[in-house]
Amino acid sequence: MLKLLAVFALAASPVLAQSTVEKGKAKVNDVKRQGRKTVHRVEEKTCTASKVECEKRKLKHRVDETGQKIEDEGEKVKDQLDSDGR
Repeated sequence: MLKLLAVFALAASPVLAQSTVEKGKAKVNDVKRQGRKTVHRVEEKTCTASKVECEKRKLKHRVDETGQKIEDEGEKVKDQLDSDGR
């Protein structure tokens, strides 16, 4: 019985390691996104250009943030598909 348990533990360890790596990547991506978002908000609050120019920058920031979120979610899906294919 103990040998059977050891075999299952060894077989599951690569899957657990992969999910830990994926979780780490997701956390790093979240931190980077949050940092970028904070910098964008500070830039928006301190904008001294014309109102139209400030709004254009704000819109550009939102598009950038949305694009980054989509890219990160795509990576997550890809990693899930790769780990499911094992």
